[in-house]
Amino acid sequence: MRIFFRILLGIVITISVNGCGYGDRIHHEEFHRKFNQMPKYSFVDVQKVLDDQIIQWNNGSVDGFMKGYWQSDSMLFITSKGPRYGYQAVSDSYKKNYPSKEAMGTLRFEIVKMQWIEQQASICEVLGKWHIDESSSPKSGYFSLIFKAIQGKPRIVIDHTW
Repeated sequence: MRIFFRILLGIVITISVNGCGYGDRIHHEEFHRKFNQMPKYSFVDVQKVLDDQIIQWNNGSVDGFMKGYWQSDSMLFITSKGPRYGYQAVSDSYKKNYPSKEAMGTLRFEIVKMQWIEQQASICEVLGKWHIDESSSPKSGYFSLIFKAIQGKPRIVIDHTW
């Protein structure tokens, strides 16, 4: 009977040891799967994009301001005049409407809400107010931005400004 229990104990120990290794491998794979589903950026990164845009705008640089946008023909900008597709089209429009630093005035944003639309896909929405002061005609309105990770960095893929 003792021999039977020793053999049984040996089998249990062998299964336990081998099972731990298998379990560790599954846990390791699960960790990496969950890690890869985490957003590629944080709200702090999004705020930095917006802060950089304000700095560039207030320095009179439309090109610098545009660095926050996805450089693609699929980027969408929507205003009361309708949709406009493409990074270059939006940049050209900004340059036409704001031909000088003086015309650009001083930009500031007030963030109303920032939230994940799909955290695992790194897609977030920002709702805010924009104000342009000290220009020939001060303006203000609202914006809704959709950010997506482009090459690991948050970029505006849809801008709805009114």
